[in-house]
Amino acid sequence: MTMKLLVIALLAGGCAADPGTAANPVENGGFEKWTPASKQVQGTNWCPRLPDGLPDGWPIPNVIGRSDQSAAIGLDAKVHHGGDRSLRMENGNPFSTVELTQSVSVEPNTRYQIRMWVKGEAVSRSGGAVVHIVGSSDNSKTNRNLWGGSITGMDWYKSPSPNNGTFDWAEHVFTLDALPTTRAFKISLELRNASGTLWYDDVQVIRIEKIVPVESY
Repeated sequence: MTMKLLVIALLAGGCAADPGTAANPVENGGFEKWTPASKQVQGTNWCPRLPDGLPDGWPIPNVIGRSDQSAAIGLDAKVHHGGDRSLRMENGNPFSTVELTQSVSVEPNTRYQIRMWVKGEAVSRSGGAVVHIVGSSDNSKTNRNLWGGSITGMDWYKSPSPNNGTFDWAEHVFTLDALPTTRAFKISLELRNASGTLWYDDVQVIRIEKIVPVESY
């Protein structure tokens, strides 16, 4: 092997951290695909209105009972950051919460970035826009409850800034470390205890690097 080829081989297989080159594991993070909601979901008095159904991969969690018919979840083909659609959440009740959730498989002892774009209009209170992330030992895609699985001590409420009032699209990045027992992040996008309108778009979970545990004596 020539010196030039040796250098290329070393660079290709090198020791540098892999800054998010893995595929985004979030299903339908751009909210382009929607499926009509079931009659059982639409018929309950605690559920928000779903004129466009639900975005694929983003069910309503079982703990959604804080919402009501003054709220709505829908697609927006006019207001979006990337692609042709975004997720729009509307709420007329300042004391209820609207949310969607998704479980994303992750590796233990690994650092991740969770990235998304958020826009707001007349959100009534500080902390109205919230991203709730729970670490779980359960990575089953069939467990649609935000609280399903064994909680591993990871429970974050991340508030984008700004998170109330009226604000234009802004990217928000949260860096999180999966614990040794963590197999999934359960990500909830919320309009929490506030009236107004929120848009979410281009949600990504990006693997940054493996974390080497350090023993203490």
